[in-house]
Amino acid sequence: MTNMSRKDYRRYIKTVTQTPYLFSATIEENIRFGSKGATKSDIEAVLNLSQLAGDVSRFDKGDQTLVGEKGIMLSGGQKQRLSIARALLTPSDVIIMDDVLSAVDYETERKILQGVFARLYNQVALVVSHRVSALEYMDEIIVLSEGKLIAKGSHQSLLKDCPYYYETWQLQQNEAEDKTC
Repeated sequence: MTNMSRKDYRRYIKTVTQTPYLFSATIEENIRFGSKGATKSDIEAVLNLSQLAGDVSRFDKGDQTLVGEKGIMLSGGQKQRLSIARALLTPSDVIIMDDVLSAVDYETERKILQGVFARLYNQVALVVSHRVSALEYMDEIIVLSEGKLIAKGSHQSLLKDCPYYYETWQLQQNEAEDKTC
């Protein structure tokens, strides 16, 4: 068995959780955490990919805004997007996204996912989500119900072959449409 240090794990595997840990520091410092050599344009790029750039531009101090202890000055969605920006700043072999889009709206979620997957070259992405729309970009989806595997396949094959997946997707599509009306 190969022994890997924590530093190596952090370099090869990035984890983004639903409730990110943020430091009482600036937005930029929170994004840079654990990364060396990132430029200002790198920071701007990940802010754009995470759909946080617009929010940051409205803050008086931009990316130099202090987020407060555990990000108290930010909304839940802003915290999640800041955490995504941090994970995207430096490449890794694996990125694990654990229900990280739960606090953003449907349209923002789609834009974030498009940006994330456009940036992932030869990386593995493991996405855990209750939202089916977040899974449409996945090569393979594993569907669980009550802790049991009930189906696996692509988004399109699951829509055809898994009634549970289809019903969940349909329900979520209707909810998204209701919110835009």
